[in-house]
Amino acid sequence: MNVKVPKRNNVTMHQVAERVGMSIQTVSAVINGKPGISAATTARMLEAVSELGYRSSAVARSLRTRQTHTIALFVSDIATSPLAAMVSAIEEAACQRGYSLQISHTHNDLERERHYIQQAVDRWVDGVIIVAIDEVLTDFTPLTSAGIPVVAVDRVPAGQAVASVALDNRRVGVLAAQHLLGLGHRRLGLIAGPHRLSIARDNQAGFAEVCSWAGATLVVSDREGDWHAHSGYQAMQRLLEGIVRPSGVFVASDLMAVGAMHAVYDAGLSVPRDISIMGVDNIELAAHVHPPLTTISQPFGEIGAHAVEMLLDRPDEATTVRIEPQLILRASTTEYKEEHRQNTQPIAAGT
Repeated sequence: MNVKVPKRNNVTMHQVAERVGMSIQTVSAVINGKPGISAATTARMLEAVSELGYRSSAVARSLRTRQTHTIALFVSDIATSPLAAMVSAIEEAACQRGYSLQISHTHNDLERERHYIQQAVDRWVDGVIIVAIDEVLTDFTPLTSAGIPVVAVDRVPAGQAVASVALDNRRVGVLAAQHLLGLGHRRLGLIAGPHRLSIARDNQAGFAEVCSWAGATLVVSDREGDWHAHSGYQAMQRLLEGIVRPSGVFVASDLMAVGAMHAVYDAGLSVPRDISIMGVDNIELAAHVHPPLTTISQPFGEIGAHAVEMLLDRPDEATTVRIEPQLILRASTTEYKEEHRQNTQPIAAGT
């Protein structure tokens, strides 16, 4: 996407006032950071300032003193329940601090993400919270060069000096393996997320480490997931067709776990009688599928509060906060029983 912004010169404060339907006095008050102006009025006026190309040292001063009270939030895929819950948590935390949130959905499109990042620079937002599309390819340089603080959420950028807050994903894998092994399962399966993300790699590393230490058999699906249910369904089909059928399976997201459960049912098997399944995130749906899904909680409220606090109170600190995961026990996992031993043959494709 090539976005060209026409150059505008000699724009006056009077033109800005006409664009937004405000008095010159109100526009001047916003630009000079005077108190008593609502966040909504400030955001509307500064958007017009950006569109018209109006520049003044007073605008710069107002932005340096955080008078816009606007935070930009970029989300890679808001269609997934975990990220939607995270957006809600961030919006609530920002609102409690008196800030409005501008939400942009990047649709996992790097060009669109770059465009939104440049828009944030042009519109002088007070800060950016971002669920990056790619930990390596996403470029925060335009923001940091403009002095705009950034907090990366969920995905920790590689080699870029920005703050971040994320679940301790290696610990997630450890908890999952410990739970299934504790139930007596020794043939364990893994359906991972996209390996280009450290989230998925860390989950797998923690899970595999505990399996190796315990001497358990680990079967990793050769079809990685994309966080959506259909990919979990397809990955579980591949596990069921394998030489060794696991009796317990760890799936890297709740939505993928729901898809995996459907694949088990379609194969004529049962959860958890034949295969125990657990997920990650603890989305609302997890408690309402049949059977209710054992999962590892991602505390979205805590993550949102940390992200906003880091952005507003510690804007110059490029630190990483790791959030501790928590095991949520439900009915989709159960103790290994002898009938699991009798149900280990692979299922032919198309069965």
